[in-house]
Amino acid sequence: MNLKINWSSGSSSAENKTVSIEHFTITVVRLINLIQVRTMEFSKYLYIMFILFLLYTCCSKTPVESTNSPPIIISLTSNPNMIEMNRYTTITCNANDPDDDKLKYTWSAPIGTITGESNIVNWKSPHPGDDFPLASYYPISCRVEDPKGLRDEEVIEITVVSHYLPFSDFRDPFPYVHFRVPEKMTLVINDNSVWYDLWDKYWSNTYGNGNKTPLPEIDFSEKMIIGVFWGAGWSGGGSYLKSIKSICVANDTLYVKVILFPMSGAFAEIMPYDLVIIKRSDLPVEFVGKDYLWYFK
Repeated sequence: MNLKINWSSGSSSAENKTVSIEHFTITVVRLINLIQVRTMEFSKYLYIMFILFLLYTCCSKTPVESTNSPPIIISLTSNPNMIEMNRYTTITCNANDPDDDKLKYTWSAPIGTITGESNIVNWKSPHPGDDFPLASYYPISCRVEDPKGLRDEEVIEITVVSHYLPFSDFRDPFPYVHFRVPEKMTLVINDNSVWYDLWDKYWSNTYGNGNKTPLPEIDFSEKMIIGVFWGAGWSGGGSYLKSIKSICVANDTLYVKVILFPMSGAFAEIMPYDLVIIKRSDLPVEFVGKDYLWYFK
C-alpha cells in the first residue's frame, strides 16, 4: 500500500513526495529496539556504578579520632598531717583518667626527702641540723600526667612542729667569764661537779694575787649549760664568739645547731667558745649543723 503526502512550501510549485509506510515503520521499530538496548546497557552501567559507590562508601570511611581527656586528681592526703622535724609522713594521691591511660606521678618539695615514685610516697621533714627556712607548713606537690602530656597538679601542706627553746647568753649574767680551752669539744653541764672541773682546768680570770676569781653559781636543778669550744689555733678579736644558732626539741632529742663563728678584723691568738644557759632538760643532746660536722667530726 502506498501513502501519498503533499508538502506545501508556500510557493506556487509544490513537490510531491511518496514515502513508503513499510520503510517508515521498520525504521521506527529499529529505533525503538536500539533505544531499549542502549537503555538496558546504560542501566547495567548505572547498577555497576551504584554497587561500586556503595562499596566505596562502606569500606573507605575516614576513621574519627577519639578525643583524649586529661587526668583528674580527686584527692591528695597525708597520714599523719602533723609531724615533728626529722619524721616521716605518707602522702597518697588519688587520681582518675577518663581514658584509663597509665599515669605518671611526679612529686616535689622545697625541702626534706621524698621516697617513692607511684601514687604513694613518703616525705621526711627537715632535720634540725639542715639549713632550711623556719616555717610551720611545708608544701608538697604532686603532678599526674598521661602519655599524651595532659596533666593535673595539686599541693598539700604538711605541718611541721618545731619546739625551739629559748636560751640566754652566758655572759649576760656573767660578763667577766673567760675560759681558755685548747681542745675542741662540746659540753652539756647539768651538775656542779662538771662545772667545777671546767672552772678548775680552764678558768683564766684571776685576782692580782694570782688566785682565780670565784666560780659563777648556777642552779642546776632548774638550768643547764651548753658549750661549744673550738680549741686553739684561731685568731680574732675576742675569745667569746656566738656559734650556737638554735636549740630545739624533736624526736625526744634536744638538738643544738652550731654554726661557724664570725671572725673579726683583729689577729690575736684566741681559743673561741660559746656558752648558753637553758632550762634544764633530761633529754639526750645532739649537736648538729654542717659547720659542726665539718670541724668536730
